[in-house]
Amino acid sequence: MTNQPDVLDTMLHVALDADAENAPDLPAEWGDFDRPQDVGKTSNGHGSRSRPALVAAAWIATAAAVIGVLVGIGDLRGAPTAPATQPSPWTPTGSEFPAVDLGLATGQLMGTGVVELSHSISIADHPPVQVADVIAYAGGTTAEVSRCIWWDDGATTGGGIAGGGCDTKTDSPNPHIVAMTTSPSNGDLWIWDGVPTGTAYVAYTDGDTTRWQRPVAGIAIFPNEPNTSEFAVAYTTAGDEISRVDESSRTNTVAAETAVRWADISRDDFDRLAQLTNDTARQCLEDAGGTIRDNGLVALPSDADSSSTWQACVDHTKQVISDELARLGAAFYDPIVDRPQNPEPWMNFSG
Repeated sequence: MTNQPDVLDTMLHVALDADAENAPDLPAEWGDFDRPQDVGKTSNGHGSRSRPALVAAAWIATAAAVIGVLVGIGDLRGAPTAPATQPSPWTPTGSEFPAVDLGLATGQLMGTGVVELSHSISIADHPPVQVADVIAYAGGTTAEVSRCIWWDDGATTGGGIAGGGCDTKTDSPNPHIVAMTTSPSNGDLWIWDGVPTGTAYVAYTDGDTTRWQRPVAGIAIFPNEPNTSEFAVAYTTAGDEISRVDESSRTNTVAAETAVRWADISRDDFDRLAQLTNDTARQCLEDAGGTIRDNGLVALPSDADSSSTWQACVDHTKQVISDELARLGAAFYDPIVDRPQNPEPWMNFSG
């Protein structure tokens, strides 16, 4: 291993050699001090300030100066630097109306869904809003997955449903739900479910009032003022607009969701298919290790992939119901322009 020169030692030698060259010459009568034994003595034996003594003093003074410089540099390197000023994060204009994720849905719901894919969301001056996907038979060509948003009335014993509803999920490019729902004791809610991916904030303008919120699980919920126009805008963290919706968006979504074909079957067949849907979905989820809870949702094991398990059971249930409708020889019709031919239809249009 090659020895590297010591930086401090080199600096000291250079500085001391320079001081030695600049030191004054002694008078000739002070004697010759070339011999080592004469260093520091005159011919009479008394001590004298010889050139070697001056050189030694210069060594000491220069060493102290160099060390002082190095210590100063060390102090500068160790001194804390002032933190850089961070810009304030962007937020929309208006006042914040926070939504708090309370975890999994706990409210009562008649239907089969997965607890781990549900949410309970708290907002000011309103019972917690429950959100879940459920599968059910609603009279169409097969079983359908519906998005349910509801809340429990605190005055209702036994966890009864006080408000909200379910809409069939579709592949429509419009927002899944942009809805105003009524809660007599707490006022209307304006709900945007399925905000775009990447949304950090939703700003909601209702009349002259603007509020903003960080959506929970893709849902933004605001109080709705009656008899005013409203719209909502989804923003990124940097304040870039992603999408905006208004009441016309809700109308378009509802129209897309109601464009379905209904089965021309009896009420007894409808009830049996509804029960078969629940039984099939629950059995599938139980086979995956799930446990049915009192509110109709199924809790899956902690190590289960909730999304893929749910989707597999949805696909299985839909196939079972489609096969059963085929076995019944069911015909289908457009409820907007046609009427059922069954003498005891599950949907009675006579009223």
